[in-house]
Amino acid sequence: MKILFVCYANVGRSQMAQLMFNKLADGKHTASSAGVKVVDKATGKNQEGQMIKDVPASKYAFKVLREIGIDAMQQTRHQVNPEDAAEADMVVVMIDPKIIPEFLTQHPNVVFWQVDDPFEHSLQFTRQIRDQIQYLVAKLLKSLS
Repeated sequence: MKILFVCYANVGRSQMAQLMFNKLADGKHTASSAGVKVVDKATGKNQEGQMIKDVPASKYAFKVLREIGIDAMQQTRHQVNPEDAAEADMVVVMIDPKIIPEFLTQHPNVVFWQVDDPFEHSLQFTRQIRDQIQYLVAKLLKSLS
């Protein structure tokens, strides 16, 4: 089964979920991640062509992953598109449903997780988000068994 994790800018929650899922799934299932508002570094614009300030990776997201043995240094950000959704068996969304593209809400197997954004929060808060995502990922994997 292929899971697509989606958050706002693909800089924290969705990447943490992707990496944890892939590690815990041990090759039985795969995950990818994307954001709904990822800025193109070359143009400084989002997918609608609007100039917006780039959102850097959550200050502590990769650090808290290293604490549990996951290296995220090779991760890159990705703007979600209809093809991503079409290729996924399940879409897990971690942002307000009001701001996600219609093609995600129309996915036949979309799930919403209430996970706060660790962006611009403390190391301790980011650890709490990591632990929450780890719990949700383990629960998801158990349901797939």
